[in-house]
Amino acid sequence: MKKRYVVIPACILGICAGWLAFCGYAWSWGPFGKLHDLKTAKLPGNASQYGPESIRPLDHSPLTGKHIVFLGSSVTYGAASKGVSFADYIAIRNNCTITKEAVSGTTLADSGARSYISRLKNLDRNMKVDLF
Repeated sequence: MKKRYVVIPACILGICAGWLAFCGYAWSWGPFGKLHDLKTAKLPGNASQYGPESIRPLDHSPLTGKHIVFLGSSVTYGAASKGVSFADYIAIRNNCTITKEAVSGTTLADSGARSYISRLKNLDRNMKVDLF
């Protein structure tokens, strides 16, 4: 009888560990979040030929010297591209400065500390911004 009581918690722990590993692999979350980075690093769009180092700045961009703030979630962060997103490409291509305030998994309706509204309030109010 005592063996059954040990097997059940062990199975529950195994299921929980498996779920955490799956979450980390699928959504870059939890203690196994690095598995997601390994998976996405192999995507064709993340090849070195498409990396930021291959971008050439425009000669006469109207955005040169400007400061742009990007407030967003996983796309703005670059969750599937090792933290590099369209915002980083805009900065390099147009020789401008960016502030990338991005947290994966946030929604407009969220009201927590990582919500859009909370993060907007946490931006430096004295920061000179040309575009938002």
